[in-house]
Amino acid sequence: TLDTLMKFADLAMYRAKEDGRNCFRYFSKNLQDQVYARVELESEILRAIRLEEFQLFYQPRLSTNTMRIVGAEALIRWVHPEKGLIPPSSFIPMCEETGLIEHGGEWVMMTAAAQQVQWRDRGFDLNMSVNLSPRQFRNGELAQKVAACLQATGCRPDAFEFEITESIIMSKDDRVSSVIADLSALGVRLSIDDFGTGYSNLAMLQDFPVDCLKIDRSFISGLAKNRAIADMIVSLAKLMGMKIVAEGVETAEQLTWARAKGCHEFQGFFFSRPVTAEQFEQLLAAS
Repeated sequence: TLDTLMKFADLAMYRAKEDGRNCFRYFSKNLQDQVYARVELESEILRAIRLEEFQLFYQPRLSTNTMRIVGAEALIRWVHPEKGLIPPSSFIPMCEETGLIEHGGEWVMMTAAAQQVQWRDRGFDLNMSVNLSPRQFRNGELAQKVAACLQATGCRPDAFEFEITESIIMSKDDRVSSVIADLSALGVRLSIDDFGTGYSNLAMLQDFPVDCLKIDRSFISGLAKNRAIADMIVSLAKLMGMKIVAEGVETAEQLTWARAKGCHEFQGFFFSRPVTAEQFEQLLAAS
């Protein structure tokens, strides 16, 4: 029918746009299946938000010198009633694309801040870090929302850290500098996550009030072939007075390297995978 023809043509047109425009794409049954799957996923995400199926897990950040837990990275997980634990890679891109990431990001920020205060009241004054997506970062009201979160939860700004990606720093958006300045003025900390995978450089970071650099796990896991690059990143970061965190530490050898090079903190499966708040408290008590 004409309606079906137009619907299929629309699907091919949107795929052409997604692939960079200035091109054409044919409709296919596979394309239809992908679109239907995305529509179903978006519907499931909305249902999951309504039924509060999302949960925060926390991965410990430890001092390389004392081996004590000094912080936690809050990571969102989807606990599906039928499919079990769904990793972020399966739903975060859809949330980013549809704008649901802003609603979810506010929930993550508020929940993580409240958890930091709860642990602080129990004698565990940890640094709490959360990830900011590019879409959240472009929100003109981000600083106001962060200020409202800190006020509502009682979380100290210097105990709260936002992790942003190199792509945000490298974007040509004029708002980047002002947003980073606004966040820094609130007293919260800023770190560059997965450093080394993009096109930024340490000299450029001098233009921003960045407190921490997290070395991407690919450099840590590939020390055999990437050691020189990893060594250079650590050395330059130390010269710039940044805190250095080694991500993805999974072996004793990798921890030995991080300690020898002067990385301040590490996180990874060598100590613990991301765990629930209750399990994290058990790790705190044991340490």
